[in-house]
Order: sequence, then C-alpha cells, then structure tokens
Amino acid sequence: MTDYAKLRIKRARLDIKIVLNKSDSGSKYELFDRLNTGGSAATPQEVRNCLLLMINADFFKRLAKLGKYQNFIDCLPLTEKQIAEQYPLELVVRFITLRKASSTDLSQMPDLGPWLTDRITNLAENKEFDWNLEERCFYRTFDALAQTLQDDTFRRFSHVKSRAEGAFLISVFEVIALGIGYYMEDENFAVSNDKVMTTHREIWNNKQFTKGTGSGVRPTTRLPVTIPLGRELFKP
Repeated sequence: MTDYAKLRIKRARLDIKIVLNKSDSGSKYELFDRLNTGGSAATPQEVRNCLLLMINADFFKRLAKLGKYQNFIDCLPLTEKQIAEQYPLELVVRFITLRKASSTDLSQMPDLGPWLTDRITNLAENKEFDWNLEERCFYRTFDALAQTLQDDTFRRFSHVKSRAEGAFLISVFEVIALGIGYYMEDENFAVSNDKVMTTHREIWNNKQFTKGTGSGVRPTTRLPVTIPLGRELFKP
C-alpha cells in the first residue's frame, strides 16, 4: 500500500450508525433501507426477511422452515432467479397472510407489497400467533397438492393439449393453494385428487377467473376475485 493510500485512509471519515437491541424495528429498518440503497436493491421479500430477523428471529426461522418443505418445493416450477430472490419464502408469506384474509382486507388493500410486509411483521410481533395451527394447514395443503399434480399444480392447463404447461402462475396459487388452505384448520376436511385435478382444469373455463386475472390486472384487483373463488370451489 502506498503512502498516499495510507494517508487517504487515515484522513477518511467513517459514518457510524449504532442500533441497539432495544431500538424499535422502524429504526432498524430505516438503517437497513439506507444501506441497501448503496448497492443492489433487495427484493421485497429480502427486506421482509431483514425485518423479521430484527423483530422475531424465531418467527423467521419457522417461516424459513416452511419454505424448505419438500412437498411445497415439489409444487413450484420456479426459475433459478426466483429462487435466488427468495420467491418461495414470499409464497409462504402470502399463504400465511392471505389464507384467512377477510373480504374487507382484500377489497380495501391499497398495495399488496406493503400490505404483506405490515401483516407478516404484525404476526411476528403477536405473541399469541398460533404457529402449530398455521404449520398444520400449510403441510396438509401441500401434502395434498404434491401427491396430485406436483409441479403442474400452478401452471396453466391447456385444454387443446390436455396438459399443464408454462411457468408458475400466482393467480392459480391464489385459487388452489389458498382455497384449500382456508379449510385445513378443520382436521376432518380432506380434498380428493379428483377434486384438485378437476378444479385445476376447469378454472380456465371460468369467466370470473379468466377476466379477473388477465394481463395487466393489478394484484389488488385480482385478489378479490381469486381468493373468494378458491374458497367457493373447495367449499366442503
């Protein structure tokens, strides 16, 4: 190292921010957000991961465990980029936060991303959140789907070719995974393989679904269609 470089280092000013354990989550997130602007932008789920780790590390660990559940993974035809950007974990967040979302939640949601962040961080701060119940609903849902359609579960079904094809579709996830998951709190509830397969095929003939999930439809417009539809289609 040259003398000039040493002198530059010696004279450089370091901006140090101190965040204490007792600092509120808002302050911690503000610091993270400032640091993040200097490099590659984090995805929304990566930001949520940071928040959850600061708020409740145990909550995040249990969330991450669901994201690695094999039957869940087997249902997701995701790209390497989606996996690298934590999209499977975002789907877990969507499942937990939207599974029992009320009609008011769905109709009055201003923007999906911030809503997901607010809802999952609120759950992380809720000491009465029933993790055992949520895990049971998640496992039962994806156990049923993995043994039926596996990675075709959330693809488009082509009636012309009589098979599923294409990439993962979030609209199908909202109908099928959240539709089934809504009822999984009832231990007596079960969904047959035939019911899953028939619903997967027939939603593409459902005008309510195709009109409400077309290209350019915003998530806040789509969700009031897909989630109630899934609950209706899988209603016992």
